[in-house]
Amino acid sequence: MSASSSKAFTPLPQILVTADDVRGDPEHFASLLNQIFTNQNQMINALLGSGGSIPINTDLDLQGNKVTNLSTDTPTSPSDAVSKAHADATYSAPVLAPQLEANGSSPLSTYRIVSNPYQQELNTSYLNTVANTAPAANSSNVTFGSPSGGFVPVTISSGLFTRADGTTIPYPQFNDSVPTPAIFNINTISRTSGLVTGNTTGVNTLQAGNTVVVAGVGNTSYNGQFVLTFVGTGGSPPGPVFQFSQAGADSSSSGGTISLYGIYYYCLKPSILQLYRVGPYAVDTVANRINAQKDGSGIIAIVSVTGAGGDPTNTAAGATSPQQNIGGGNRILNSA
Repeated sequence: MSASSSKAFTPLPQILVTADDVRGDPEHFASLLNQIFTNQNQMINALLGSGGSIPINTDLDLQGNKVTNLSTDTPTSPSDAVSKAHADATYSAPVLAPQLEANGSSPLSTYRIVSNPYQQELNTSYLNTVANTAPAANSSNVTFGSPSGGFVPVTISSGLFTRADGTTIPYPQFNDSVPTPAIFNINTISRTSGLVTGNTTGVNTLQAGNTVVVAGVGNTSYNGQFVLTFVGTGGSPPGPVFQFSQAGADSSSSGGTISLYGIYYYCLKPSILQLYRVGPYAVDTVANRINAQKDGSGIIAIVSVTGAGGDPTNTAAGATSPQQNIGGGNRILNSA
């Protein structure tokens, strides 16, 4: 139904017929009747649209009744009305949805708010192949055997991996054996103003930035996990020296060992339903965790070993109980 630019109707003039008109000249009387009929016929024809679109001088009150049989043609004017059939075929949700999808012709401009309860999704399968940096929801534990011949047995128990959309993937137990990292004997060690300096009894392969574990020192306050700040030659006579920061009273001691870490990531590849090992890395970092995952795989366990064997403190899978104080190590925690 289109608006028209036609001239609006003018009110019909009121023509009164008197008794004198009836009794008088028949020609005059006939002329009056013809004028009345002509005006009425023109108005009726105009309302029927015989001369084009129908102009209406005021609002049209349908008293709740429907306007039916509208044109199905595409509207051309901003004020054109359209039929339900045309609206459904052009503007309905099923018709517009493909255009508003992310890969559609007119995607919605929007954003995600972290931890917004109104934007939580029940199904997030598109996240199933995104690399995880832990925690990961799985039901495995990690156990170590006794080290022998420079290797330590590692067992990742069978379990279920819960993906982002809530689906689970079963996987079998994985038995492995990994080499123990280099371990070096400590000759002397001392702490002055929060800086620990030690030397090994022989040449070592330590490097500044290495995460190391110190164990078995006579003064047990030196034992723990640290990051080396310096490795070089020093002392008298000159020998292999290492340093790290540690708060504590000034003191000196001897004995014990210093060992590098060996970090291994055990990942699950959904397409083969089998764990595989990546590593070793010298330290457990987010960057290393991401680098360890390829082609939609996810980390099931992080295994840490030292020169003395398995390191349960910094090793975990999904079912490993969290520890409150882990000496700065990184763990996978059960997110289920």
